[in-house]
Amino acid sequence: MVQTTNAQLSLAQFFALPESDVIYEFVEGRAIPKFSTTGIAPKFFHRSITGALFILLGQWSQAQGRVRIEWAVLLMRANES
Repeated sequence: MVQTTNAQLSLAQFFALPESDVIYEFVEGRAIPKFSTTGIAPKFFHRSITGALFILLGQWSQAQGRVRIEWAVLLMRANES
């Protein structure tokens, strides 16, 4: 488990954290563990929603263009790194 403190992490430091069984998200410079209170693994729920959206968007886009899943997204606040 990653030890978190009140110290701010840079995005590079967050990505350099060691891998573990706990999944963390980067929130305002801190590594926050993701917990499941529903009893369903977050990965399962996320994949289920992603799959359903992919099917719906694929059906909608047949006459519009292509739909693909983006596997990696980096979100940044304006003027922050």
